[in-house]
Amino acid sequence: SELTLYATEGGAGMLSPKLMAEAIQADLAAVGLKLKIETFEWNTYLTKVNAGLNEGVDMAQMAWMVNDPDTLLHLALRSEAAPEFGGFNSGHYSNPEIDALIQAARTTASQSERADLYRQMERQLHTDVPWVFVASWRQNAIASDSVQGMTLQPSFLLHLNSVTKSQTKP
Repeated sequence: SELTLYATEGGAGMLSPKLMAEAIQADLAAVGLKLKIETFEWNTYLTKVNAGLNEGVDMAQMAWMVNDPDTLLHLALRSEAAPEFGGFNSGHYSNPEIDALIQAARTTASQSERADLYRQMERQLHTDVPWVFVASWRQNAIASDSVQGMTLQPSFLLHLNSVTKSQTKP
């Protein structure tokens, strides 16, 4: 039997999606699974994937970057985030335990309780494997010695209000 992977030709932060699809194909072949790759330009790809992976499509690639831990889980892993409800849960993953943990984490003000809820989610998601994390961005910045106060943020936002540059003479 053959599996099908939807891949994009490029777009929105995807890390060499065609090469990544081919690497996944090779890894699956090494364990005896045949993978057919179907590629689309970015907008067509989004239309297909955001509508939900239907019969005959086993997996798709996606890159996500969010500024808080709630957003991605809420938009893409809750049962009620399936495409027919307007969400991005394209694989139709559904686990009431995860739904309850997401809701609890989004509504508690206690940071330690939120951390515990996220640890519980991680354990369950590791068991269920609705996603396979293939790569993670590394944030880099290059600046001369004259630039001071530049720090990288986990959110990938650049906060430049504290950055200064000393004047150098030619």
